[in-house]
Amino acid sequence: SASTAINCIMYKLIRKVNRIISNHNIGVLLVDKKRTIIWANEYILKKYESSGGVIGEEYSVVLRSEEICKKKLETAFERNEIDRTITQYQTNDNRIDYYRTIFIPIQDSNNGVEHVLILIVNLSDSERIAYEVVELNKFLSNVVHNSADAIISLNQEGEIIIWNSGAEVIFGYKADEVTGRNLDFLLPQKLIEDNELGWIKEVVHRENALVNHETERITKSGKIIIAEVTRTLLKNEDNEVIGYSEIIKDITDRKRIEEELKKTIEELSKLNEIAEFVHGTLDENEILNVMLTGVTAGEGFRFNRAFLFLYNEKNGLLEGVSAVGPSNPKDAEKIWPMLSGIKSLRDVLKIYKDNVSKTNTAITEIVKNIKVPVTGEENVFAKCFNSGRHFAVEKEYTSSRDTLDLLDRLNTDHFVVIPLMGRDKPIGVLMVDNAVSGERMHEEEIELLRLLANQTSMAIENAQLYKNLQEKVELLEKTYLDVKKSQRKLMD
Repeated sequence: SASTAINCIMYKLIRKVNRIISNHNIGVLLVDKKRTIIWANEYILKKYESSGGVIGEEYSVVLRSEEICKKKLETAFERNEIDRTITQYQTNDNRIDYYRTIFIPIQDSNNGVEHVLILIVNLSDSERIAYEVVELNKFLSNVVHNSADAIISLNQEGEIIIWNSGAEVIFGYKADEVTGRNLDFLLPQKLIEDNELGWIKEVVHRENALVNHETERITKSGKIIIAEVTRTLLKNEDNEVIGYSEIIKDITDRKRIEEELKKTIEELSKLNEIAEFVHGTLDENEILNVMLTGVTAGEGFRFNRAFLFLYNEKNGLLEGVSAVGPSNPKDAEKIWPMLSGIKSLRDVLKIYKDNVSKTNTAITEIVKNIKVPVTGEENVFAKCFNSGRHFAVEKEYTSSRDTLDLLDRLNTDHFVVIPLMGRDKPIGVLMVDNAVSGERMHEEEIELLRLLANQTSMAIENAQLYKNLQEKVELLEKTYLDVKKSQRKLMD
């Protein structure tokens, strides 16, 4: 039959190929449609005789790089195309051998692919080294091109010759826009005036490299980023300088997170210090002074002014009790210079107690004349007191007559009011503003104020309980003395 004739011709061809290559380290396999090895030459048979042979086994017994070879084998069977690849195998002595594997489709009588002839050629040392060099160059090129950092190569004159995709993403320039240019277009004007590139070149030539230099760079859009620059000197075999390699990391986000973390730690430390103060005394006036000072002092939370309102259960009003801060910019000029250079919160409290409190007279008198009912639906103080939530008020967006009146009396166009919550009920509110500087408060700052308000509320409650207990003890002592006095009169 035609099929038998083709098979005879195929085997004759295979034997002829085998005779030609018998003196070389070349393996030959014949694989059918089931991907099973149906024939192998002596080279393959001897190589695998210790493992029980390969005839009748799947092709992957010999071709270990399964994924690559599977694709090439499918190409030969399905597309009737010759394909080739280079694969590596680990020998019994842990050496890596490289093979060029060729897949040759063999057609049946209907021009379909019945079998695939696979040639496995052991590469010579020179070919292996050349292949490894090519693969290494591909790998290094891929690393450079796809790195998230900017990797830039410069010639001896400092002109750009390589500009990777990381540089395109960070700075916004395409490679063809910058090739041949000097790097000064990436520097802010101040660093150009300071000749930073000249200084970097001097350091690199003296020490062969400049590592992790923190500086600034400017993007195509004009955005300033914080960058970490590493530059290395490139030399040829004769030790002659042929250029520079520079890696630039955009560390803007990292620095921002570091600063935020540092700021949070500092603020929590201040909060802890203030909390220690307020819990270290049972004098209510001292607690109020510490809290208000901590809110406004330079070594505290640096708000311009703080006002305290406590709830009077007898009349149902929030009553202004105390305030710290300037009533106007002129007072600020008197207060703030006293505190410049003071590093310790304890020292700040002492300064306030001895000197600054004298300048708070005007603002304290204003706040003491303010009394707010807690039943008003429109009044923001009442809302804060009853809901336990803080409110940020802007004059521009306020329509409540009561709140507008408060803003006018306190001479400000904005404030934040924080509830003072006791163990089982509200005891007052804390109001803070930046009337002098005009800066608005962020949510993080408000959250810290809430933490401080909670600590202060507990301290105030403890002081009030102690005061009530003291009053009861004094009453008992007075009653005891009155009883003794009455007893003496009866005896007389």
